[in-house]
Amino acid sequence: MAMQMKVETVTPDLAAHYLKRNVDNYRKISKTKVAQYAAEMKAGKWQLNGEGIMFDEEGKLKNGQHRLAAVIAAGIPVKMTIVTGVGNDVTIYDVGSMRTTNQIALASGCGDITKIETAAGTAIVGRFSTVTKGVVIEWLKGHYEELKRAYRVCGANNRTRLTSRTSCVLACYLMLRRGLIKSYEAEVFFKVFGSGNTVGSDGYQASPALVARRMIEERYKGTASDKKSIREQTEILVLAMMDFHEGKTRQMNYQLREPMKCLEIMDAIRKEDGLA
Repeated sequence: MAMQMKVETVTPDLAAHYLKRNVDNYRKISKTKVAQYAAEMKAGKWQLNGEGIMFDEEGKLKNGQHRLAAVIAAGIPVKMTIVTGVGNDVTIYDVGSMRTTNQIALASGCGDITKIETAAGTAIVGRFSTVTKGVVIEWLKGHYEELKRAYRVCGANNRTRLTSRTSCVLACYLMLRRGLIKSYEAEVFFKVFGSGNTVGSDGYQASPALVARRMIEERYKGTASDKKSIREQTEILVLAMMDFHEGKTRQMNYQLREPMKCLEIMDAIRKEDGLA
């Protein structure tokens, strides 16, 4: 059987029909990946490309189970490339070197996003979930300079190890984007925050920046890899930066709660960008 290729509008019913041919597949479907694709489809950001839904010479589905499941989850028809008659050797599938998000960004006209990629994805989704590379790149085309500015202002290159770069960049971005703090104020805040002082001197002993440092140091002891700690660190920094901007002093730790202030700000930004 000769290999053939065509563009087809795949409806949810057709996707379900194609998935019935998903046999002898040792790869489990990732619900997270399906949700990412479905969100992109519903937002109208799914683009047709040469990557196809592949069937072998016996009609078995060999590639595309996540995209088909996403069509069903999205509940809308999506144009896709359908390839039939592909060779039966499973070693030819999914063995290429996958492009990184940064490589895609550079090819798409964005600059280097290595240091701001996680913060960008978090800002887009809002509640610390994950998004596809395509959505991150599309959003960054219009907001790259804002994220880079936040990175420069918060001094992330010389950040203290007690907090994550994502938390620092994201908190700074949220505050600058909503006009809740001035650039020079944010720069001073992070200089105090990263000073290494926990008691303080020269009038800084009650600085919100040092309260934030002490609180993060007590709670996380230099680790911030999980989503919950990144969310809470961002919240602590946002609250402290707001007090810093207003000239308030503080002695006690901040009380974290849901809904968090950083999430409220994030949701407002997402509405502005048409993502909510």
